[in-house]
Amino acid sequence: MKKNVYPFKPTVLVLLSCYNGQAYLKEQLDSILTQKNCNVELLIRDDGSVDDTVSILKEYEYHYSKSGGSVKILPVLYGKNLGVIRSFFILLQQASVLQYDYYALADQDDIWMEHKLSHAVKTLEKECRKKKSNIKTFPCLYAGAVQPVDATGKRLSTGMSYSKVRPSFGNALIENICTGCTCVFSKGLLSLLKEKTPNFVIMHDFWLYLVAAAFGTVIYDPQPYVFYRQHENNTVGMAITRLENYKRRLKNFKRHRGQLSKQAGEFFKIYKNVIPKEKKQLTKLLIKNKRDKTIRKQLLFEKRIYRQNWKDDFIFRIFGLFGLL
Repeated sequence: MKKNVYPFKPTVLVLLSCYNGQAYLKEQLDSILTQKNCNVELLIRDDGSVDDTVSILKEYEYHYSKSGGSVKILPVLYGKNLGVIRSFFILLQQASVLQYDYYALADQDDIWMEHKLSHAVKTLEKECRKKKSNIKTFPCLYAGAVQPVDATGKRLSTGMSYSKVRPSFGNALIENICTGCTCVFSKGLLSLLKEKTPNFVIMHDFWLYLVAAAFGTVIYDPQPYVFYRQHENNTVGMAITRLENYKRRLKNFKRHRGQLSKQAGEFFKIYKNVIPKEKKQLTKLLIKNKRDKTIRKQLLFEKRIYRQNWKDDFIFRIFGLFGLL
């Protein structure tokens, strides 16, 4: 007899923020609600949509309400337009008082492969067993690669890939490798995130990576389980060609000038009493980069702080040398 590899189905609460997503929202909702080998529920916030998004949400909310059997969509939160970052932090705060085995983030326009969540859960549990940690309390985050597709769902080649991704706190201080729609995480991480909503972050998924890397573990999966749709209305898209990728990364370096140290400062302010000593020292290097020339030189040779790609890493160190982080 074949052994059952799923002795129980974990409960996963998926957090989805919507804004004018009528074009692709139904396909995304269907791909989430039909996930295999886990019990999925959705907590959705509409960020002030002015198209048919609200109608779609009400249709799905009614269909998956108690009258239709088990609840799969919790009462939708309807609010004014705050932007994707603040909208997701509202969802995280709401989720922190709800009891689920795991939590996940979702965008409104992607398509999830049917084993996306169950694979992430198995990966997290395997890692916790290896570390002999309690999955219910240990802060752990799963994230991974995505398969880009065009507006019609046709697969696209990606312009950039890493031979090996090395998650770490030093990397999380200056680079986000955790695309939000791939993120699945434990109650232990959510408990840390609810401590206080930061006044400034570069992106909400960047913050998840930083907190998880500081106090727990981060697993990066090179195998994609999300069809990541590229279209003209993406809040954050992906460069497809290699040339476009390099142009975008250089532009991001310039656009984020001063923001890395600002985000590190916000992280330090919230968690300064519990940050491990070594990680506290690394955080201070970044915070003091602007005003201390000695720190700039120290940061130039600090190998624990790095970007995944060596060319990006070189540019980062040049920016750091001139106090532009």
